[in-house]
Amino acid sequence: MIRSFLFALSVRVVLLSVFLAGLSGLSAEAQPRTPLSQATLDLFANELSGQVAFNNQVKLAGAPWLREPAELKQDFHESKTLYEIARGYGIETVKLERYPGQRDLEYPAEGELWLEKPERRMIARLGADAALVAAGSQTGEASGPLVYIPPMSDADAKSMAAAGPQGKYRGKWALMWRHPNQETARALDAAGLRGVISFNSRDRYFDPGQVVYSSGPYGQLSNLKLGMTVSWRQWSELLEDVEAGHEVVVRGRVRMEQFRDRFETVFAWIPGTEPDRKGVLFTGHLFEGYTKRGANDNMSSPVVQLEILRGLTRLIASGQLPRPRRTIYFLWPNEISGTYEFIKQNPGFADKLSININMDMVGEGLRENNAVFTMSECPNHLPSYLDGLSEAVLNYVWRTNDIVYLPDSPQGRSGGQYFPRPMVEKNGSLDAFRYFIHRATGGSDHICFNNPSVAVPGIDFFVWP
Repeated sequence: MIRSFLFALSVRVVLLSVFLAGLSGLSAEAQPRTPLSQATLDLFANELSGQVAFNNQVKLAGAPWLREPAELKQDFHESKTLYEIARGYGIETVKLERYPGQRDLEYPAEGELWLEKPERRMIARLGADAALVAAGSQTGEASGPLVYIPPMSDADAKSMAAAGPQGKYRGKWALMWRHPNQETARALDAAGLRGVISFNSRDRYFDPGQVVYSSGPYGQLSNLKLGMTVSWRQWSELLEDVEAGHEVVVRGRVRMEQFRDRFETVFAWIPGTEPDRKGVLFTGHLFEGYTKRGANDNMSSPVVQLEILRGLTRLIASGQLPRPRRTIYFLWPNEISGTYEFIKQNPGFADKLSININMDMVGEGLRENNAVFTMSECPNHLPSYLDGLSEAVLNYVWRTNDIVYLPDSPQGRSGGQYFPRPMVEKNGSLDAFRYFIHRATGGSDHICFNNPSVAVPGIDFFVWP
């Protein structure tokens, strides 16, 4: 939710990331200890702004609007906007990299889902409901009765496929708990079904109105061509009517267009005083495919890192901070595939890196989502000081932005231990900062660097659930 986005973690996320960038001439102090002096921490807290990061987030993802045909043929809004914001800050060491893709990109241009019986009513329309059309759908239109099909095993799907066309399914829409896998899709197609209506929300009871971008293997089938995604609430209402024995008829229409796929990546850096030594790389994917436009997952991470880039650049230029010894790099690509493509297109780049600090979904409100700020450690085959350093920083932010009843806890203005050194915005939340560290996991761009063929130790900061 946009409202809870970067206000929730505010300056705290920005600060704990900056601590890891390897600035020179900085010392540790008393408990809770960090690599930086308290004077330096105060300098960052007064410069870096969660509000600025939030404002940039709104520029990138203020609404999940559809892409215009011109955008799909030229620069994507997110990469162009992020690049222009960085340039507007006076940052000259920033590039917008473009590489051709090897396939065509299918993008929904139109989509509607109507209830025809027992009453005529619009269920959802693309534009108002950006995630309505499941990726993989074909251009087409279909109208027919709605039938509920419960989850089936692969064995059940094979039996259904072997049975061929069936009168109870031919020409109808399937109401299903999830979009089908390949085996199930072949069975539905063989039975004569035309489309699937599903939802894709693991948090359906927590947020029943949520609609999540989805996909299904509809592209190569002869009958089953359309996939529609609605909210859990909408889906449940349809299920109630079908199970009550009412005649439910729906109509869906989709128009897909093809465009040449490509990679767009924003790359920036702060030159160090030892440019030939291994530097630090921040990563956060700007895209997760080009259909989904995720505010939290994951435009939140690039805007947090952009604020790090802006703040450090300004403090260095004003002489308040020394230039870092090692170069600090920032990479904002398409998730995983774009990171690998950047490494491929820039031979030797990985050899310039000592560590990778990845971020994924760091703009999520902790209290509102029952979530915890989480860190995935470096893998066992790439042990690094980064794990211990990150833990020290996380501990500092927790000890200063929560209620911590420990004898050596810092004291606040009133002499108490409630947020003794707050890192919050005027418009931000007062969510207590709580974190969890676990062993290495995948699922984001750090795996590209943890890959033994690249061999750069990397951690992942993310908020879950």
